[in-house]
Amino acid sequence: MKQSDAKLPKQQATAKQRKKVVFAASVFLLFCLMVWLGRPWIWPGGTGIGAGTTKIEATETDSEGYDSDIDLTLYQSGKTLWDWLSLLGVPLSLLGLSLLFQRSQSRRNEKIDWIQRQRDEAIAQLQRERDEAITGEEVLQVYFDRISALLVDKNLLALAGKSTASPSHPPNELELLAVGTNVIRARTLAILRRFKESELRKTHVVKFLIESEVIAQLKLSLNGADLSNAQLSKAELGGADLSQANLRETTLSEATLSKANLNGAELSQANLSHANLTKATLKSATLGGANLSHSNLTKADLEGAFLANSNLQKATLKESLLARTNLDTADISRADLSHSDLSLASLKSANLHAAKLIKCKLAFAELNAADLSEADLTGADLRNAQLLSTNLNNIVFDESTRWPQSIAAAENLPTDLKIALGLISDPSAESDKDKDKDKEDYRIGD
Repeated sequence: MKQSDAKLPKQQATAKQRKKVVFAASVFLLFCLMVWLGRPWIWPGGTGIGAGTTKIEATETDSEGYDSDIDLTLYQSGKTLWDWLSLLGVPLSLLGLSLLFQRSQSRRNEKIDWIQRQRDEAIAQLQRERDEAITGEEVLQVYFDRISALLVDKNLLALAGKSTASPSHPPNELELLAVGTNVIRARTLAILRRFKESELRKTHVVKFLIESEVIAQLKLSLNGADLSNAQLSKAELGGADLSQANLRETTLSEATLSKANLNGAELSQANLSHANLTKATLKSATLGGANLSHSNLTKADLEGAFLANSNLQKATLKESLLARTNLDTADISRADLSHSDLSLASLKSANLHAAKLIKCKLAFAELNAADLSEADLTGADLRNAQLLSTNLNNIVFDESTRWPQSIAAAENLPTDLKIALGLISDPSAESDKDKDKDKEDYRIGD
């Protein structure tokens, strides 16, 4: 671009600014001229509007009795702008004050009405909540009464105990047991849907079923139940069927869920810390952001589960099935995954610091940018695993550890591993060769 072309926009802007200044100055001068020409009708002391003179003829008698004619001229000044303003000032002021007062009063009334409406709405909302609370408690109590009556009248718990103890059970009793269990399930799912927004009442329902041994004895299925946000810490739910259940943000810390069926369950943001999940099945379950720290998942089936961004710190996952799971950015530090199967799992950017991966299957696993520092990989199978930018600082391994071809893309490879894989030569072996060569040369020299 030429320099003249670059200056052109600046010149155009300067010309526009000058035009504006000239226009403003012209308007100001015109205003001053109009004021000057109209000064007699504007300022006090001017001729104003309606100015004129009046002549009066009179006869005056002096002390000696002689009459003389006198002509008087009366000058009447016109009404200037200031005169009109002073004449109209008082009523206009009163009118303005009246309008301001009315406006202020109107605003005050509107504010009072708004406060009153807010208070009425708050009172109405409180009344509705009280009515809903009373109604909810009544509905909950009716549910408890009906389930209790059904258990007592039909003796379902005793029938369930007999069917477990004796394989040969009368068909009519088995049919009665199945019908009674189905009725309890239908009523339970219905009341859980009714209490969808009430985590407290959902908690009461589940605790009632646990304490009355309906879940344990009747094997009541809670498949597809909505138990989100329920407070079920230390709950005894071993062997329970919670498949496809909504357990989002549910508190299950220190709960017993051994051999529980949680296939396809929604457990995002759930608290399962210190929970017992041994031999539990969680196939295709959603556990994104869940807290599973210190939990026991020994021999658990988590195939295809979603565990991204979850917390598995110091969890026990020995002999667990984690094939095709998503553990991206998960915290698995110091967890025990010995003999577990993580084939085809995604562990991108996962934290596996000091984790036990003894004889762990990691074939075809994605470990890009994962932290495996100080992890125990003794006997682990990492064939075809992706290790781009993976941190392998201070790892533990042995001759039975299987490595992928992409091992060179990892970071912080221990020197002994590089030597074992042939990536670098052994300095000590080189020095031994040099010593042997020196001795040989010495002998040849003799």
